[in-house]
Parts: sequence; C-alpha cells; structure tokens
Amino acid sequence: MGRGCEDCVVFHASEAKTHGASRDELLEVLAVAIEMSGGPGTVYAAKALAAFDEL
Repeated sequence: MGRGCEDCVVFHASEAKTHGASRDELLEVLAVAIEMSGGPGTVYAAKALAAFDEL
C-alpha cells in the first residue's frame, strides 16, 4: 500500500472482493497497512476502500 501503485491497489481490492472478503475485513487489513506505512498508507487505504465499494 505504501508504494503508491494505484493499479495494484485496485487489483488487490478486486481480488479481496472476488475471494469473499467483507468490507469489515478489508477495513481491518487497511488499518494494519496504515499502521505499517503511515501517511502513504492512509492515502492508498482510502483509494482501496473506494475501489472495493465500487466493485
């Protein structure tokens, strides 16, 4: 998440949904990503959540 690849963020959000992840499960994963990568994680976590919600 902290590396900033938007295509990867969308791909992994899509894969999470395809494999049955719930929104709450994604939020838990995103919280860890934010904890591990700080500011960049926050930006890309929001993009991942938006992508997940759009799918």
